[in-house]
Amino acid sequence: MLRIFLTLAFIHVSFSGKSQSVLDTLTYQEKVRGISTFWKEAAYNFVFFDKIAVDWDSAYCAYLPRAIAAKNVLEYYQVLSDFATLLKDGHTGIFTPDYFWKEIGPPPLQLRRVGSKYFVSRIDERLVDEIAVGTEVIRINNEMPSDFLARRNSLNGLKGTELTFTFQDNLKQSYSKTLKRVAGKEQVNYLPPLTWVPFQHKQLNQTMYYVRINTFADSTVVARFRDILPQIQQAKYLILDVRENGGGNSMYARKIAEHLVDRDYVVGSAWRARVHNSVKKAYGSFAAAGYKSKETIENKDYFFNTNWEFHPGDTTRISNEVTKVKIPILVLIGPRTFSAAEDFLIYLDGSKHIQTLGQSTAGSSGQPLLLKLPKGLSARICSKRDTYPDGREFINIGIKPDIFVEKRAEDYLSGIDSELQAAINHLIDQRR
Repeated sequence: MLRIFLTLAFIHVSFSGKSQSVLDTLTYQEKVRGISTFWKEAAYNFVFFDKIAVDWDSAYCAYLPRAIAAKNVLEYYQVLSDFATLLKDGHTGIFTPDYFWKEIGPPPLQLRRVGSKYFVSRIDERLVDEIAVGTEVIRINNEMPSDFLARRNSLNGLKGTELTFTFQDNLKQSYSKTLKRVAGKEQVNYLPPLTWVPFQHKQLNQTMYYVRINTFADSTVVARFRDILPQIQQAKYLILDVRENGGGNSMYARKIAEHLVDRDYVVGSAWRARVHNSVKKAYGSFAAAGYKSKETIENKDYFFNTNWEFHPGDTTRISNEVTKVKIPILVLIGPRTFSAAEDFLIYLDGSKHIQTLGQSTAGSSGQPLLLKLPKGLSARICSKRDTYPDGREFINIGIKPDIFVEKRAEDYLSGIDSELQAAINHLIDQRR
């Protein structure tokens, strides 16, 4: 089954809306309809209720008054976003339309998590003399950064509102500074400049070739990978880096995987989905009421919304014309490896010449159900529960590397790529 999902960290899924301000009001009916739509569709379609400790109906009753009390679209969005966060799933949430970013956004800095710590990764050039890139953030509004971001999910807020950061420099001296948020559409000149590209490759040394694939949302990465196959074939080892790959189209991931696996087929993730059948639910309701006939008992899962439809992973035969990479391969992975990039790792699983190195992946994949909500807001609900073909779980767990290498704060601050160096050292050791 083809699953298409764009990069999680950067996309705003939206339907066009008529409202042009986050301070516009909603009618009572709009407020009730929006949160009720999300609650209802999640109740029928969300696939991880057995993994979270939440009474969804009770949560709806608790959040409904908050949604009704919201004074404007921004407050309403925040209530719905908090409600969706209860489901603790990376493919489930509330999303904003384009007009939001004329009025909301973050303070003019960007953070990077390394282990349990947060550092300034980019900063407005007007602030660089006060807040150096690499400065550790130890508090946001007097909260631990991890607690603040778990509760709010981002630094975004209404333009002009403030956040107070407590920083710690490299001499372990702490200081605080209050920064105003800027609109997402405002031009901010960040340092260092963003140098993201979808695809990179280079010869590391006489025996090792390095390929970095930062997305599977761009079809050109397949063609570019195929273009460099002759160079890869001349090497003795391949290091393939998907640490910053936030996902995209699983078909592009599969097409590259076809060149790498040691067999003439690839197998995608197995999956299951919830199934609703109104008649069988009616039969099951009698079992819940105490009737014990064979028919009622067989169908009680339909009444409790716990019936599943299971699908094995799709098997794709690989053409004999596909050029195979048969040299040892190390795949670099980490917590920013998401979605279709995790599907890519499942395609590679079981090939004896391929190992993974780094930290566990994000553990977030599946097929989102898209919903239209009032005032241009939208939602997604994960409706497909992926596993390895053999049933092993990885959602909200992550795909664990074969070789664990810790990403240390001191390496990040020094600009040392400890995972890449560990991969090189491992391959050198293999050669001895």
